[in-house]
Amino acid sequence: MSSPADHRTAAAPRGRVYLWAPDRRRPLGGTLRLGLAPLPRLAGSGDALTGTHVTVRNGAVIHVPGAGGALEPWALGRATPNAN
Repeated sequence: MSSPADHRTAAAPRGRVYLWAPDRRRPLGGTLRLGLAPLPRLAGSGDALTGTHVTVRNGAVIHVPGAGGALEPWALGRATPNAN
């Protein structure tokens, strides 16, 4: 398993992304695989990770007890830059 420091190089941050793997035997000509790739245009600006064509967001929602014990949705919030 890699350490958090392995996900960032001096040149650019690295991130887990889906990469296209060509394979002529597949009906669509290839498959997707999860891997680490450099993200040269991704930067932390303020409270968000942004890039030339992307803003990284966390769309996750959990349910927490609300008034009267009923579960209510609660958004986890935006992805923010950190040392990793």
